[in-house]
Amino acid sequence: MIIMDVATATGSTNGVSAAIVGAVVSGGIIIIASIIGYLFKIGIGKRIDNAEQSVINHRQEITEEVKEVKTELRADIKEVKTELREEIKDLRSDIKSIGGRIDGLIQSRLPQTDQANFKSPLDLTESGKKTAQKSGLNRYVDENIDRFSKSFSDLSSKSDIHEKAVEVTGDLIYGGAKLDPGLTRVKDFYYDEGISRHDFRMLFAIVLRNKVLDRDSVRQN
Repeated sequence: MIIMDVATATGSTNGVSAAIVGAVVSGGIIIIASIIGYLFKIGIGKRIDNAEQSVINHRQEITEEVKEVKTELRADIKEVKTELREEIKDLRSDIKSIGGRIDGLIQSRLPQTDQANFKSPLDLTESGKKTAQKSGLNRYVDENIDRFSKSFSDLSSKSDIHEKAVEVTGDLIYGGAKLDPGLTRVKDFYYDEGISRHDFRMLFAIVLRNKVLDRDSVRQN
């Protein structure tokens, strides 16, 4: 009986030990699993944070690139507009110059009027001289001769000066340029007197040409 009791006691002790060991092992497994799970969560969280930061950085890079492209496009468009304005300005100047020369050529072949003698050299008739004086055309050209003379600064021959005078007056009368009050009054006088715009323009050109030539003659002397 004693032996049986000892064996029974020993068996019970072994059972308790096994139960304790099993509990410890189970607890260790749970702890290890928890630690692994925590570490896994930390790893995934870092990956997500890194991915989000990468997306943010990439978005910022794209935004900066878009800004740079927009800036370059604005600069290019502004440059093209500036070049186009200059080309249009030059083209208009060329058209006016050609128009003035053509008009001068046509006028040089028109018949004589009572205001101007179209025989070479072109000059005013006595009637034209009186009209130029009465209308205030002579006074107007005298008052603005410094401004007009700039257009003749690089010319020397009488023929070139005459053509330039025809061109300059054509721009004022036909070119749509804004007239100053002085010239408007002169122009109105010719209109009221029934003198054609063609005759007025030709008188204007001859008066301007003569005064430029007289001015250059005085300077040379």
